[in-house]
Amino acid sequence: MKKINSNDLGGKVVGVIVMFCFIVPVLCYLLRKLFGFIPARILIIISLVIGGCISFFSIIILIIEFRQDRKLDMFYKNHRNSKMQLEDGILECQNCGNRKIKENDSFCASCGVVFTDYIDKAPY
Repeated sequence: MKKINSNDLGGKVVGVIVMFCFIVPVLCYLLRKLFGFIPARILIIISLVIGGCISFFSIIILIIEFRQDRKLDMFYKNHRNSKMQLEDGILECQNCGNRKIKENDSFCASCGVVFTDYIDKAPY
């Protein structure tokens, strides 16, 4: 499962949606009223369709991301008293995030949680 993370992308997507759903149609409407620009109506419709499609796909991606986040949150809530093997061979306490855990440690020196489980890979 590839983890979707739209934190940095969200503002840009909203900006593009605003541009296609509001700014371009208003400018085309003004061109039509002020100068009699005939193709403005077609451009308004095309712009609204593009903005609607981008909105639809971004909502679908957001729903998928929320489901992934909920699944990951449940995984970590169920494995709080565990140490996890990270990609680079480092062990991490799932309660506090301490990465100075050794293989034979039975508790975390930082938060004091007693390890009851060992996870060999992250869920994503």
